[in-house]
Amino acid sequence: MKKTLYYKEQFGRKNSYKEFFLNASYSFASIARLPLEIFTRKNFGERYFSFPHIIVFTVVMALFPIGYIKAQQFAFGGFDAGTMITKFTTWYIFLAAVFKVSLQRREEVKRLPNVFDFERFSLSTGILNPRIRQFPINGKIQDIRTVETLIEPCLFFIVGLGLSILFQPIGYLIVVCSIFYSLSYVAAYNIGDHYIMDLIDNMICAEELADVFVDDKSQDSARGFRTYGRKPVDPDLRRKVADAMFEDDEPVYAV
Repeated sequence: MKKTLYYKEQFGRKNSYKEFFLNASYSFASIARLPLEIFTRKNFGERYFSFPHIIVFTVVMALFPIGYIKAQQFAFGGFDAGTMITKFTTWYIFLAAVFKVSLQRREEVKRLPNVFDFERFSLSTGILNPRIRQFPINGKIQDIRTVETLIEPCLFFIVGLGLSILFQPIGYLIVVCSIFYSLSYVAAYNIGDHYIMDLIDNMICAEELADVFVDDKSQDSARGFRTYGRKPVDPDLRRKVADAMFEDDEPVYAV
């Protein structure tokens, strides 16, 4: 398939600041969902599953209750051991579960086929639990997009909300992570949608460009595509200019 330089210059320009912000937000949200999705997925890609991230998350979250108690001491004086036990026992149980399950996921990654032999996608987000994948809404099995952006994070949100109602701080953490869980997949699908639309628009541009630019084909007939800017009056010169607007794709080698 040929690409058009016209599409690249006219429609393919990107806002670097917006792109940086979206990429940073997506990366943060992806990290925030990892402590949850290890419970519902397995066989992650080698580059997707990051055990060091889990270690950092576990250590930082393990220190949080200590910081909370210290702040309480500084503000009100004294040490309430009862608060530590009643509020943060579930916190440490959750962190222990995260660490234990992460060890299992790390062993799964080690047993997977070698990515350097083209046998495994290294950025795989893992295999979703079939019971969640087949979870029905109004008697219907939902598509994978709905499952990943709504059903899967909603299950964690409900668990977190229940713990929050019981005055367990871990509930708030799970709720926040579940929200980022949903947002990260919404962003991923949005990126994918726009990539496919860019490909389709480029194909339409390539197919309609010559007729629109040379023969003044109407916008309705050209599937909504039109060109902007002045052009030569002579049709032959227009065709020469139109020919110069195309570039060949780089070859893609199949394995």
